[in-house]
Amino acid sequence: RGTAVLLLLLLYAFSLTSVGQKSLTVDEQGHLFRGIAYVKTGATHFLWGHPLLASSLNALPLLTEPDLQLPIDSAAWQLGEWEIASDHFLWQLNENPLRLIFLGRLPTLWLALLLGALLYRWGRELAGKTAASLALALFAFDPNFLAHGGLITSDLAVTFFMLLAVYGFWRWTVVRYPLSVTRKPSRQYAIRHTRYAILLTGLGMGGAAATKFSAAALGPILGLLALELVIKRRS
Repeated sequence: RGTAVLLLLLLYAFSLTSVGQKSLTVDEQGHLFRGIAYVKTGATHFLWGHPLLASSLNALPLLTEPDLQLPIDSAAWQLGEWEIASDHFLWQLNENPLRLIFLGRLPTLWLALLLGALLYRWGRELAGKTAASLALALFAFDPNFLAHGGLITSDLAVTFFMLLAVYGFWRWTVVRYPLSVTRKPSRQYAIRHTRYAILLTGLGMGGAAATKFSAAALGPILGLLALELVIKRRS
């Protein structure tokens, strides 16, 4: 596992050194603002595009700022005009906007590490350590994930939760309906790991649904996996 740890540390180093240098992208300000508005005040009238889980996760580190101010008394807040309210929040009310942006980007970076660890674990269970290390290396040096792994958006979060759901479903099929009769697990092992797999699937599906509406793709994805299960295990 030393190779996996090294690759994850490299991913963390690459992403951490870049999150403090990247300019704010077009949608990060809105994501961060609606997240902190919901976490601190329960405001839900800044909803646009997708649910609030990823934005809320990105906003959590901002709670460590003792003097954080929100434009609660402004007309833009009352009218739900998030473009104006978010600009007021980030660039006018608070003294160090760059620090707030840096803090808001950290949860996405941590989710990227969890995604890499999950890829390695699944790859090891499917095809061994060499294949798992190769999969993790391709992930850790992929330009798309290096670019998005430190941004205040919902893309990487929904990727992690969707993969977690599919992995949990796959584990359930392997334990509950093994391909080989000779390798059928004991009843106690099957019960324990079935519960674990169902928990992972539920967390993944719930997290994905609360992050982005495109998580509805999990329906046909799991449906196709179930169809494959039926075809392979007809007996």
